[in-house]
Amino acid sequence: ESPHIGICVSGGPDSVALLLLMKDWIKSQNGKITVFHFNHGIREESSREALLIYSMVRKMGIECHVLSWKRSFKEKVNMKSARDIRYKMILENCKKLKIIHLMTGHHYDDNLETYFMRNKRRNCSLGLSGIPKSLITENVEIVRPLLSFSKERLIATCKFYKIKWLNDCNNQNNLYERPRVRKELSTKNKTEIKKISQQLELSKKKNDEIEIKIKDFFYKNIKFYDNGVFELNKERFLEAAPQIQLE
Repeated sequence: ESPHIGICVSGGPDSVALLLLMKDWIKSQNGKITVFHFNHGIREESSREALLIYSMVRKMGIECHVLSWKRSFKEKVNMKSARDIRYKMILENCKKLKIIHLMTGHHYDDNLETYFMRNKRRNCSLGLSGIPKSLITENVEIVRPLLSFSKERLIATCKFYKIKWLNDCNNQNNLYERPRVRKELSTKNKTEIKKISQQLELSKKKNDEIEIKIKDFFYKNIKFYDNGVFELNKERFLEAAPQIQLE
């Protein structure tokens, strides 16, 4: 009843579309939205973009928190460190505001890229499920409701509402792995993309089955003690299938 939902808004078409769609839904639920925008300060235009996003969100009558990364000279400045500190700061603010559901605008194209990227790295099986639809961390459930929708459709959503979005130039920067993967996928034809998509779906199905077996194994074979100490039954572990042992 009366849900309070946090939404991460970068300013790109995906997160802006999520905000627009949730804005309609939250009214029907007599709820509230709080937007979080993270200003990493890596690019010169970051602060200007943060102001534009703040202004857009406030015009919608929605609360907006712009979180700025005040980093020390010793801290590494790259996409991973920026992502880690972004989630850390947003989750801290969710706790303060008693928000237990946080949404992000990850979409189908992101999911395909993640699977393709991990497959190239030869990740273990569970890493090949792509991006999870929900994930609980720090007592907050991170929810990604747009994973089955293409970026093209989310751009169409923004156009329908006549809302402009921002483009991050780092999305085209080949120094980073994801833009390189995105570029590689863009060279593939529809048949090749469909095949990769089918591989992802098969991988997810297989991994769901593995996760059920792993859960079942843990329920039956782990004994818990105080202070987070647990004991695993070694004999039962060695009796498990090699795939289960590995995961």
